[in-house]
Amino acid sequence: MNSPHLPPKSCNVVWYRRLQSLPGLLVVMALAGLIGAICSLIVVGWIVPTFIPDQSVYTFAPPAQLNQTKANPAVFAHAQERQLFVYDKTKRIGASFYGGDGLLFRAPLLSSDGWAVVYLPAYYYGQEYNWLVADADSKPYKITKTVYNSHTGLLYIKVDGEGFRIFPFFDWKSDGHPSSAWVITDSSAKYEQLSEKLKEKLPRNISLASQVSFLSTKSNYIYTIVVNESGSLVGIGDTDGNIIPSFWMREHISNLLAEEPLGITSLPILGAYVDTVISPPAELGKTRSGFYVVRSYGDIRVGDLIVEIDGNPVNQLLSTYNIFESSDPVPVTVLRKDKLENMELPKRMIR
Repeated sequence: MNSPHLPPKSCNVVWYRRLQSLPGLLVVMALAGLIGAICSLIVVGWIVPTFIPDQSVYTFAPPAQLNQTKANPAVFAHAQERQLFVYDKTKRIGASFYGGDGLLFRAPLLSSDGWAVVYLPAYYYGQEYNWLVADADSKPYKITKTVYNSHTGLLYIKVDGEGFRIFPFFDWKSDGHPSSAWVITDSSAKYEQLSEKLKEKLPRNISLASQVSFLSTKSNYIYTIVVNESGSLVGIGDTDGNIIPSFWMREHISNLLAEEPLGITSLPILGAYVDTVISPPAELGKTRSGFYVVRSYGDIRVGDLIVEIDGNPVNQLLSTYNIFESSDPVPVTVLRKDKLENMELPKRMIR
C-alpha cells in the first residue's frame, strides 16, 4: 500500500511535481500579461501623443461671396486650441482676472513640446518676467526659454509642457502666396482678401531680402493669426496689419528644434533698390526696377544691377519671397555694362 502523502508507484514523480505547480504558473502568466497590457496603454496614452501630429483633415470653406466677411465659429475654435495667451501680470485684478488691456499676445503653437511665436519688434531681454502664459482653458504654463530674431521681429517662447496641438504650416512653395484667407482676431474669424503692401520705405545699403512682410489684411487688424481653408498657418499680423509669413517661422522652428541659432536661407547681397532702369540697346524703350549691388557675392560684382530673380522682375515687395521660393542655387539675371547676363547664386543661411 502506498503512503497517503506519496503518489502511486506507477506515477512519474517529475511530471507529478510539474502538474502540481501548473496552477501557480498560470496565475503568474496571467498577471504578467495584465501588467504588460497596462504598460502598453500608458505608453500610448502618455508618450505617443507628444510625437504624433494631428492627422485630422479640416476644411473651412470660404463664404459664397468674397466680400462677405462672415465670422466662422469653427475656424475660431480650431485656432483657440492651437495658441497660447500671454498676459501682463501687472494688469491682474484679483487672483485670475485681467483688465481689458491685460492680454498682450496670442501666440500660435508651432511644436508639440511648447514652442510658440509672437511678433514683438521692441523686445528686450527680461520682458517676459512680467508675463503669464495660459491656454484656452486658462491652464497656466511657465516660460522656460525665449529666443528672439531681430530681422523679423519674431519672439519664440518655450513653455513647460508636452503634447500641445499645433498649427500645420502653409506650403508657400507649392501653393504660392494666397490672395485670401481666414483672419482670426481676439473674438472672431473672418474670411478676407489679402493685398500686397510695402511695410515701409527701405533705406539704401540694405539686404536684397530685407522686406519681411509683403501681404496685409483688408481691415488692417493687428496681432492676428491668418490661416487658409485647411487651417494651416499662413502668418501672423504685426502692429501695422501686415502679415509676417509663416515660412520665416517654419525655418526658425527647425533651427530651434536642432538647437541652432535662428536664421533664414537667402542671398546675402547688399545694395539699394532702383525704381527705374533703362534697358540695354537690345531692349530699347523698356524700363525696369532693379537692385544695385554694393558688395560682391558669388559671381555678382559691385555695380551690377540684378533685374530678375528666378524669372521674376526684382522689386522690394516680393524679392524675399521669390528668393525663398526659388531652387538652390537661385537663377538671376544681371545687367552688367549694358549687357544682360544669366547666372546662378548659392543660398546661404543668414543669421
